[in-house]
Amino acid sequence: MAARLDAAALDGMSKKELVVAVQSVAPLELLQANTLSGKPENVAKKAVKEKIIDLYNKVFDEGLITSEADREVVRLAKDLELKTKMEDEKKAKAEAEGPGGDSRLPIEVEAGVFEDASVKKFTINVTKKNKEGRCAYKGQVVRLNYTGKLEDGTVFDSTMDAEFLRNKNMNDGKTYGGKGVPSQRGSALQFKIGSNQVIRGWDECIKEMKQGECASVTVEPEWGYGTKGSMNQTTGGKLNPVWPYLHSSIGVPPNARLFFELEIVSLV
Repeated sequence: MAARLDAAALDGMSKKELVVAVQSVAPLELLQANTLSGKPENVAKKAVKEKIIDLYNKVFDEGLITSEADREVVRLAKDLELKTKMEDEKKAKAEAEGPGGDSRLPIEVEAGVFEDASVKKFTINVTKKNKEGRCAYKGQVVRLNYTGKLEDGTVFDSTMDAEFLRNKNMNDGKTYGGKGVPSQRGSALQFKIGSNQVIRGWDECIKEMKQGECASVTVEPEWGYGTKGSMNQTTGGKLNPVWPYLHSSIGVPPNARLFFELEIVSLV
């Protein structure tokens, strides 16, 4: 962990030196939110010295210290998110225009059918609290242990259920899709919050937890696997589009309410 510089040392540094110092310890999202990411010499030109020092102290006071390796993970995740977004937009535009350039909206939108975003489609009960833990928020990379069950108690996927891992070839060494994927079953799952890398129920409920906390979460079908379900790991040789790294061959039936035990291992 980087040693904290005292007030006298910070006051005696140039703006460029301060930018380098804060960039070596702060999370990428925090730097970007305060316009302190980028080449130090360029950032220093517009930065206010007092604000750089305030941010530097905030990182240490709130335990937000992040390594360069962690920041690189976030950069890669952002690059992947941007690439995916651009591809999705291109595909959506092509589908909307159709062969004859027809750009009419889907009938559900034309008819004025919209989902009420204010209605949560999950319930959460934090079973292990961590008052000192960092809050999870959109854009962070989270490492998560979980067990997912159906209403009858069947475990359909898990990184920590011993019996499930034993029965489902924990050490098969496979990967499933390259994003949000543990290297082998039993490893914590890593994904970026709010990037549509997991079911919506997870993207939303994780934001109500802190690092080190555990929770029991029930996700309604609308924010889970929906009307189609997810009956196996692959469909026609392609990764499942709803949750591409689903490990289990048990699958999730259509319109299934899901029950999860979640643990936030770490936040980047």
